[in-house]
Amino acid sequence: MRRDWMARATAEIELSLKLSKKLTAADSVPDTVAACQEWLNEEMGARAEDARLLMSNGQKFMDTTSRFLSSSWTNVGMTT
Repeated sequence: MRRDWMARATAEIELSLKLSKKLTAADSVPDTVAACQEWLNEEMGARAEDARLLMSNGQKFMDTTSRFLSSSWTNVGMTT
Protein backbone atom coordinates (compact mmCIF):
# COMPACT_ATOMS: atom_id res chain seq x y z
CA MET A 1 0.00 0.00 0.00
CA ARG A 2 2.79 2.40 0.88
CA ARG A 3 4.50 1.61 -2.41
CA ASP A 4 1.28 2.54 -4.24
CA TRP A 5 1.13 5.81 -2.34
CA MET A 6 4.74 6.64 -3.23
CA ALA A 7 4.16 5.79 -6.90
CA ARG A 8 1.10 8.03 -6.98
CA ALA A 9 2.96 10.88 -5.26
CA THR A 10 5.81 10.54 -7.75
CA ALA A 11 3.34 10.57 -10.66
CA GLU A 12 1.73 13.76 -9.25
CA ILE A 13 5.11 15.46 -9.02
CA GLU A 14 6.03 14.41 -12.56
CA LEU A 15 2.70 15.65 -13.90
CA SER A 16 3.18 19.01 -12.17
CA LEU A 17 6.72 19.34 -13.51
CA LYS A 18 5.51 18.49 -17.00
CA LEU A 19 2.87 21.23 -16.77
CA SER A 20 5.40 23.71 -15.45
CA LYS A 21 7.79 23.02 -18.34
CA LYS A 22 5.01 23.32 -20.91
CA LEU A 23 3.77 26.58 -19.42
CA THR A 24 7.30 27.98 -19.37
CA ALA A 25 7.78 27.00 -23.03
CA ALA A 26 4.36 28.30 -24.14
CA ASP A 27 4.64 31.11 -26.68
CA SER A 28 0.96 31.93 -26.96
CA VAL A 29 -2.36 31.76 -25.19
CA PRO A 30 -3.41 28.68 -27.23
CA ASP A 31 -0.20 26.89 -26.15
CA THR A 32 -0.96 27.75 -22.53
CA VAL A 33 -4.56 26.58 -22.83
CA ALA A 34 -3.48 23.34 -24.52
CA ALA A 35 -0.96 22.63 -21.74
CA CYS A 36 -3.60 23.25 -19.07
CA GLN A 37 -6.15 21.08 -20.88
CA GLU A 38 -3.65 18.23 -21.18
CA TRP A 39 -2.79 18.53 -17.48
CA LEU A 40 -6.47 18.62 -16.52
CA ASN A 41 -7.23 15.52 -18.62
CA GLU A 42 -4.40 13.59 -16.97
CA GLU A 43 -5.40 14.86 -13.53
CA MET A 44 -9.02 13.82 -14.03
CA GLY A 45 -7.85 10.38 -15.17
CA ALA A 46 -5.80 10.04 -12.00
CA ARG A 47 -8.77 11.10 -9.84
CA ALA A 48 -10.99 8.57 -11.63
CA GLU A 49 -8.43 5.85 -10.86
CA ASP A 50 -8.31 6.99 -7.22
CA ALA A 51 -12.10 6.75 -7.03
CA ARG A 52 -12.03 3.27 -8.58
CA LEU A 53 -9.43 2.10 -6.04
CA LEU A 54 -11.39 3.66 -3.19
CA MET A 55 -14.56 1.86 -4.23
CA SER A 56 -12.69 -1.42 -4.70
CA ASN A 57 -11.00 -1.19 -1.30
CA GLY A 58 -14.28 -0.15 0.32
CA GLN A 59 -15.99 -3.19 -1.16
CA LYS A 60 -13.21 -5.48 0.10
CA PHE A 61 -13.57 -3.92 3.56
CA MET A 62 -17.33 -4.43 3.56
CA ASP A 63 -16.98 -8.05 2.39
CA THR A 64 -14.41 -8.83 5.07
CA THR A 65 -16.47 -7.11 7.78
CA SER A 66 -19.58 -8.96 6.67
CA ARG A 67 -17.80 -12.33 6.80
CA PHE A 68 -16.35 -11.53 10.23
CA LEU A 69 -19.70 -10.48 11.67
CA SER A 70 -21.46 -13.50 10.13
CA SER A 71 -18.96 -15.90 11.66
CA SER A 72 -19.17 -14.08 15.00
CA TRP A 73 -22.97 -14.39 15.08
CA THR A 74 -22.94 -18.08 14.18
CA ASN A 75 -20.34 -18.84 16.85
CA VAL A 76 -22.16 -16.98 19.68
CA GLY A 77 -24.28 -19.96 20.74
CA MET A 78 -21.42 -22.46 20.42
CA THR A 79 -19.36 -21.27 23.39
CA THR A 80 -19.70 -23.25 26.62
